[in-house]
Amino acid sequence: MGGAKPVFDDVAAATTQRWSRVSIVLDYQLEMSTRMTRNTVQRQIVLAALRGFDSHPTVDDIYQEIHLSHPTISKATVYRNLRWLADRGDARQVALPGDEERYDRLTSQHYHFQCRRCGTLFDVEMDYLQHIDAQVEQQSGFKVDEHEVVFRGVCPHCDREEPRHSDPLAPQATFQDEDKPKGEDHEQ
Repeated sequence: MGGAKPVFDDVAAATTQRWSRVSIVLDYQLEMSTRMTRNTVQRQIVLAALRGFDSHPTVDDIYQEIHLSHPTISKATVYRNLRWLADRGDARQVALPGDEERYDRLTSQHYHFQCRRCGTLFDVEMDYLQHIDAQVEQQSGFKVDEHEVVFRGVCPHCDREEPRHSDPLAPQATFQDEDKPKGEDHEQ
């Protein structure tokens, strides 16, 4: 009789083990959650680098800037932290078709202009047209969260460097005899 263990002891031991495993899992989940939400030194460095740009840098631009003073921070760390900052609303991701993913330090709703010659992306200073969202909803039935507008053309700097008339993508003017400027001989 002395050798048999009561069933109660087995159940208690199994329950204790089970709770111990649950506790370990919960501790791990809490640690991971805390790690993802705390403001790490790397995250502060990435945000400071983004805020140091006047433009809309790519991940590589930000990584190159950080790498100068913090060579141990990897490109993957920069990318992961930029995504995290964008998800939290501390930065804004700007995705343009056919272009690298860019990031914006301005988090408010605003529009952009992209120069088709130099590729630079500029902020456009104008009111955000919220009524467009409601108009699209009324006409289509879609539920609109936000809209993004990117104007494309030639920036003032590129236009000064190479005037629009020599733009290879612009339609070329053709003159009929009556359209030629008077008093100038264009045939030589």
